[in-house]
Amino acid sequence: MPQEYQLATQRFDAFLADSGDALGLATRNQTYTVVQAVLLAFRRRLGPDEVLVFADALPAVLRAIFVAGWTASEHSAGFPARDALEAEVRALRADHNFAPHGSIALVAATLRRHADGDRFDKDLARVARNDDGIALVLGILKQRFGERFQTGTALRGQHAHTTTYIPAQMPDGVLFAQSADDVQAAVEVCAAHRVPIIPFGTGTSLEGQVNAPGGGISIDVSQMNRIIEVHAEDLDCVVEPGVTRKQLNTHLRDTGLFFPIDPGADASLGGMAATRASGTNAVRYGTMRDNVISLDVVLPSGRKITTAKRARKSSAGYDLTRLMIGSEGTLGIITQLTLRLAGQPEAITGGVCPFPTLEAAVQAVITTIQMGLPVARIELANTLQMQAIIDYASLDLPVGPCLFLEFHGTERGVAEQSETFGEIAGDLGGGPFIWSAHEEDRSRLWQARHDAYWAALTLRPGAKGISTDVCVPISQLADCIVDTETDIAEHDLVAPIVGHAGDGNFHVLLLIDDTSREEIAAAESFVERLNLRALAMGGTCTGEHGIGQGKMAFLEMEMGGAVDVMRSIKRTLDPDNIMNPGKILRNGTLRLFVVIGGLIVAVLFAALLAPLFVNWSDYKGRFEAEASRLLGQPVRVAGEASARILPFPSVSFSDVEVGPPEAPLITAAEFSFDAELAPFLSGEVLIFDLRITDPVMNVTLDETGAPIWPLPETGPIDPAQITLENAAISNGRLVVLDPFDERRWTVSGIDMAVSANSFFGPWRAEGTARIDTLNTQFTIGTGTLERDGFSLRVAANLPDQLVRIVTEGRIAPDADSGEMVYAGGLTLLPHGIDQTYRVDGDFAATARRLDVAEYRAAFGDPADPYVISGTASVFGGAEPGYTLTARGTQVNVPTGAEAAEGDAAGLAERMAAINAMLAGLPLPAVPGTINLDLPAIVAGETTIRDVQVLARPEPRDADRRRWRIDRLDAQFPGRTALEADGVLTLPRPGETMETASFAGNLVVASRQPSGLARWLAGDVDEAIRQLPGAGLSARVTLGAERQLAENVELIIGGTQLTGRIARRGGALSTPYLSVTLAGETIGRPTLDAMASVFGAGQGGGGLAGHDVDLLLDLRDVDAGGIVLDHLDTAIRTRGLRTEIDRLVATGVFGASVTGAGSVERLGAGDLAAAFDVSVIGARGAPFFTGIAGRFTGHDLLDHLAGVAERDPAAVADMQLTLVGSARTADGGARTEASASLSGTLGGANLFVQANLADTGATEGIDRLAVDGSVAHDDALRLLPLAGIAPAVADGATVGIDAPGQVAITLRRAGGGDDLVSLTATSGADRLDFNGTRDGADFAGDAVLALSDAEPWLSALGHVLPGTGLGTPLDLSATIGRAGTQWQFDELEGAVAGTGMAGALTFLDDALLGRSLRGRLDLGAFDAMLLAGLLTGHVDAIGADTGFGAPIYDGVAVNLDWSADRLFAGPLTLEQADGTLVMNGGMATVQDMTALSGKDSQFAATMRVQNAGGAVSLGGEVELAAFALGDLVAVPVPVTGTADLALSLTGGGRTFWDLGRSLTGTGVVAVDNIMVEGLDPDAFSAIVARADAIGFGITPAQIEAVVREALFAGQTGLGAAEAPLTVTGGVARAANLSIGDQDGRLRLTGDVTLDLIERAPAGALTVTLDPGAEAIAGMAPAVDLSFGPGEADTLAAEIGYQPVTAYLTQRALEIEQARIERLQARLLERQRMRRELRYARYLRAEDNAMREESRLRAIADERLAAIEARRAAEAEAAAIERINAPAPPPAPLLAEPPETPTAESAPEETVQPADTAMPAPGTIDGDGVVRAPLPPVSGEPAAPAPGIDFSEDAVRSLIEGLGQ
Repeated sequence: MPQEYQLATQRFDAFLADSGDALGLATRNQTYTVVQAVLLAFRRRLGPDEVLVFADALPAVLRAIFVAGWTASEHSAGFPARDALEAEVRALRADHNFAPHGSIALVAATLRRHADGDRFDKDLARVARNDDGIALVLGILKQRFGERFQTGTALRGQHAHTTTYIPAQMPDGVLFAQSADDVQAAVEVCAAHRVPIIPFGTGTSLEGQVNAPGGGISIDVSQMNRIIEVHAEDLDCVVEPGVTRKQLNTHLRDTGLFFPIDPGADASLGGMAATRASGTNAVRYGTMRDNVISLDVVLPSGRKITTAKRARKSSAGYDLTRLMIGSEGTLGIITQLTLRLAGQPEAITGGVCPFPTLEAAVQAVITTIQMGLPVARIELANTLQMQAIIDYASLDLPVGPCLFLEFHGTERGVAEQSETFGEIAGDLGGGPFIWSAHEEDRSRLWQARHDAYWAALTLRPGAKGISTDVCVPISQLADCIVDTETDIAEHDLVAPIVGHAGDGNFHVLLLIDDTSREEIAAAESFVERLNLRALAMGGTCTGEHGIGQGKMAFLEMEMGGAVDVMRSIKRTLDPDNIMNPGKILRNGTLRLFVVIGGLIVAVLFAALLAPLFVNWSDYKGRFEAEASRLLGQPVRVAGEASARILPFPSVSFSDVEVGPPEAPLITAAEFSFDAELAPFLSGEVLIFDLRITDPVMNVTLDETGAPIWPLPETGPIDPAQITLENAAISNGRLVVLDPFDERRWTVSGIDMAVSANSFFGPWRAEGTARIDTLNTQFTIGTGTLERDGFSLRVAANLPDQLVRIVTEGRIAPDADSGEMVYAGGLTLLPHGIDQTYRVDGDFAATARRLDVAEYRAAFGDPADPYVISGTASVFGGAEPGYTLTARGTQVNVPTGAEAAEGDAAGLAERMAAINAMLAGLPLPAVPGTINLDLPAIVAGETTIRDVQVLARPEPRDADRRRWRIDRLDAQFPGRTALEADGVLTLPRPGETMETASFAGNLVVASRQPSGLARWLAGDVDEAIRQLPGAGLSARVTLGAERQLAENVELIIGGTQLTGRIARRGGALSTPYLSVTLAGETIGRPTLDAMASVFGAGQGGGGLAGHDVDLLLDLRDVDAGGIVLDHLDTAIRTRGLRTEIDRLVATGVFGASVTGAGSVERLGAGDLAAAFDVSVIGARGAPFFTGIAGRFTGHDLLDHLAGVAERDPAAVADMQLTLVGSARTADGGARTEASASLSGTLGGANLFVQANLADTGATEGIDRLAVDGSVAHDDALRLLPLAGIAPAVADGATVGIDAPGQVAITLRRAGGGDDLVSLTATSGADRLDFNGTRDGADFAGDAVLALSDAEPWLSALGHVLPGTGLGTPLDLSATIGRAGTQWQFDELEGAVAGTGMAGALTFLDDALLGRSLRGRLDLGAFDAMLLAGLLTGHVDAIGADTGFGAPIYDGVAVNLDWSADRLFAGPLTLEQADGTLVMNGGMATVQDMTALSGKDSQFAATMRVQNAGGAVSLGGEVELAAFALGDLVAVPVPVTGTADLALSLTGGGRTFWDLGRSLTGTGVVAVDNIMVEGLDPDAFSAIVARADAIGFGITPAQIEAVVREALFAGQTGLGAAEAPLTVTGGVARAANLSIGDQDGRLRLTGDVTLDLIERAPAGALTVTLDPGAEAIAGMAPAVDLSFGPGEADTLAAEIGYQPVTAYLTQRALEIEQARIERLQARLLERQRMRRELRYARYLRAEDNAMREESRLRAIADERLAAIEARRAAEAEAAAIERINAPAPPPAPLLAEPPETPTAESAPEETVQPADTAMPAPGTIDGDGVVRAPLPPVSGEPAAPAPGIDFSEDAVRSLIEGLGQ
């Protein structure tokens, strides 16, 4: 162990030995928390050079802690106590693992966080809001992006969230970007106004990354979700940031590739890159850092860059891609990603493996990785998490630590890898490893793992899950998790753990009640301990969640000084800190400090720190002495002083004074601060809470403009080592006196927050103050303070002036004069108003002069600004003055209430605004000149452009009230050029604008009068908007009460009017306007413009409140299409009543119009009007046509114009009078009106009375009553007025000679549809309608009764086929009209006595044409009516009559129809229905079905087209169960039914030609056929009679036999089917074949049917079934041919040749068969005899062989017995010879042996064989005596079993065969 560490531990031991008991190490747990954190940092992090410092410092710290009895924060948790402390101290000796860096930051942060547990939450809110900039940006983005930019609370809430205890912080607006250009444009706008930007993908981040602590704009890129390119061959793709990982992998599914990074949530790829996401696959495929090739990024400035190309590797420059990955949106917004892809593995296995302990599971992970086993996923879940997963996913697993694994590779490879891991797990006590290659099993398993969060929530229902993560080296993973589980258990937390064990990363999900402060505090404390634990083990505070807001302090602990490098990068790329501020790096917002006051306060801070740690016995006196020495001014503490050191040094003084007692330079009611102890131990001072209350500072400037104050001396502590984290100045006051200029500035109400990295800066301050009477909100920032100068940035909001001023430059002494000069850039921006502008310039300022050498101002849309520039100087001294030059500069001058309201009421008010603008210019109170050449001056809502003013105040006018305008040229609103010269008198100070006036010459010319009207009247009438130009020239006198324009020449729309205009008015009288104008050739624009100006236009109200007399004398007037010869009118307005005393218009479309009327305002916006108008004209047609053309869209006028065009006589002799009145009530909410129209028109008398009342509650009129009538002596003349043009000439008769009358009533109530009743009568004919009306549409019930419809049809030009004898009609229906569509529902009645019912829709549309559709049900219908319509014939048509053009070919028909009876030529069908489609000359009868008789069915679809008399036909016909007799026109001896399917085509110009051209194909099927005159059983009778005649039968005999037997009786035939062909109108069934059910008789052949004549013909063969009598090639058949005969009969011929041939052949074959049978019997007998002889031979041979075999067996057996006996005897004899004496010599001839006796004979005698044997008693060559065999038995051998070969049996067999 190094010497430093030994010495350190010795000092700690000594301290504990001496002080441990005395200090009482049983104090509160908070103490031990701090102590253990310090010791932990000491043990893990200190380097040798730092150990002794802490060894010396820590005992003092501990002693002070215990002595002071520091009270811990309420919610801080600690470790048990003394044992833990002592164990940590003892561990110092044994631990050699000291990290060399980061100690000071780690311990300082730990002490600070434990010292004030609430400070962490406070840090979150320290991102300052830029309310002014945000307000501007909201308006700009809304205007630019429309609905894609939203500010709704709910949506903003969705874009601000976190899964930690950090509260949600909403943005001010959400932009849904759709392209990189959208992002870039939005960033540029936000950058220009320093508004925070928060990138947003899918919102799945966990550490508050999407929160908006300073408000701002959330840029949502979820709609940037295009997959731009996939380079499968390069294994990469290019996507937009809103693409999610699941979306990408779905797109890649068919390529064999996939994107492997899987963080669990379906996050956006842009967000995954921004947080450097990883997930379950990281152990094999890496993290986003490893899988992102290149990025497109929009930087905070709005600049767009690409970080790399698509190459797989590069050494080109800095790795900007990795810089952006993990930056969490703080350095830019990702707009495009190029990603690395992986090949989809051939096979995947996945499984789960339980372990007895968590250590064993982690060791299995380590072993797996060390062995190089290519695991793709390896996830860890502790016991608690597994319990939740098992219950949630219903898994059958043991409860305990488990590993989830997945392997990718080949099928064999993944199987081997799975087995190898199983062995590893088994060696460590784990298992079994349950794995599977089936996708459904793996999906279920990994779904359970991905649902770990939701499963964990079930452990504590209703709790909030707070997720945090850390990552440690894998070797430390088990210890870290075990310690964490212990921590969880000791603090009674519910917190399951899961982890990506393969890379040492694990997550803890704390389940807490987020409404409980105690539980939130416990969670914060646990998260802190967890992160400290990970850091102490060489790990990181986050493995994949990121830093966000939640882990900024731990990042500083982990990275130490590297965080400063990060801040430098952040400041370089994002100097204004607008890109996701408040994330990753702790608050870097600059707090600004006033230059002079900052220096003094800095010295004061330095003076305070030394006594705190040197001598506390007399710190107040020491402070005064030290501070006086340092400040060079006496310092006194007149009030109380207090101090403490723990838990952190804290000092407080009251009533502090600096300077002489009689005139102190600085006073403060209270001065206090808190410092951190830990940094001080290493020589640093961190002041984190400074408070100064009611300070007052007096500063006097010297001749150079610098403050008269000596710089402070160097104190005992280096100012560079003093850090000011947070200082607060309340109610401060600064007084600056410049004796050389005799000026004094007072800054009061100073409330600001100040911070500094060191006393040498940079300083940061922000707050509010009041400079003299000017309120301001400011932020100030400095660079490092040096004697030769420093940088300074000031941003001030002036709410009263609605402007923001930003200066940024450097304060330094001038090289020549030594005078302090502040030089740099100046920026002015709008503040608190909905305007967009920016002014930038370079300035140089001293205490006594300000020069702006050049400035540039941009107004309006930043993308296309309005730019001006100029110079300015303000100087003091003995002769102060100012000069202002402006070249294209826009000046914004607020005008008080008018500017706030954004509106002006009239000309006088506008002039008042101009006067107020000039009076309100902030000009110095010294002489000067103004020479302006400005593109625009904005005063309130008024913009005056191209202003050139040469003006000077009158020399003798001391209050600068009178200005001599030598020249004024300007472009006013509406591209209006104004030239004027004269005297402008402004009000004196304190006077109102009523005293202002102008007298002189005025010329105004406007090229856009609408803009001028908006400026003058506050709104724009459409009439003014349409004017191309207007002008005015007059000598004017303009004052507040009187305005006079004489010698007026007024140009409006090209028309010149002359006259005089005078106005007078004041507060005590009603304004009065008198206008007299005259002119010629007056156009519509001029009239509309005059109406608008004088209050009658759409804008209205231009002269509201005036009494007006208007006299007009106009000739050749064109009132917008209405040409008048002369218009003479006098209009008078008094108060609320306007009267048209006289209106005479002549030459109005050939008519004269006279009238009078009045309009009166009744108050509350109500009006009352009355009118009386007469129109007289000999010809009404030009009038109605002209008026309808002028006032389009009016149904009644359009109708009358149409009548006039079709029949001018219908509207001749026009004399009409219209009288009426109207009024409103309840503020215009109710309207009542009545009017009557009476007179004559075209010989018809008409009268209409109408009354209406409307409450405005509905869109239309609420109540309306109309009664009208029209009558004419000739009923037909009423038709033109109804819009129906008769087809007969005027005066002609068609059988209608009665007068006619129409009466109509209309009622409306409640704003609904109108109730309409109409009755039209003429003689006995009547039409009634009762229903409702909505505009031109109506619906109701109608009844039409006509004694004869034919005259009315003729009058309308309609003649139908089959008419001419009178057609009574009686119909009723529900009728409706909607636009061009007519609906006839519930149609029923009778036409010419035939019943009719149905529903029809008729469309008469100019674009869609005319059509009729619906359904008709008829009692009877003659198809010849349809044929007449199609062929153009009204009368009957013959077979050879030529076709004409179709009737009603302009109507498209689609009707479903039915008819009880249908007459189709010779056929009468019943119950017919179908669909008729007609269009032009084409007609189609679709899906027609009908019955013929009871069971016969008819179906057809036919298409007929008539092209100029050439008719073509095509279609399909089907007959089902159709009676055969109904198909033919002659009687036939056949009955039955036929099913017929036939497709036909044809064409011709007559019915005959059409019929003979028919061709087609089909099929016919017949059934239930009965044929008279055919006997199916005739075959047996024919054969019997033929056999009776015998072999010699003749053809004549055969014909007689067949005729008699076959052609009698009746035959029933079965079903048959045959194809059909049609040629020339004749249908042919070829190869027909049909027979009876028993197959006894069959008809085959061809049958034809002439479809025109219905004449059958054919050639059939009648064949009888011969059964067993069949003869090949011959049949018992006759040939039958038939065709039309005479007198509608059927003629037939019979041919007997087939049956003759058959019977002749049959007789021959019978004779041949008889002879062949005789020959066969003879041959069979001969064969059987041969078989008998052969059988006998075989039997004898078989018996002999059997016997021989038997005898041989017996002989062999006996021979063996004899040989055995002989052998025994020979042996016995041999023995006897040996034992016996030698025998006597034997005789030459031995005696024969004795014949054996019966007793000695063998039991079985040997029978002699048939072969020769030796003679009895002979001796063979061996000397053996051979005995004879017994004789053979004389009995015959038994025959073979089973076969009877007896002679009788064989004979019987032969005879049987011969039969």
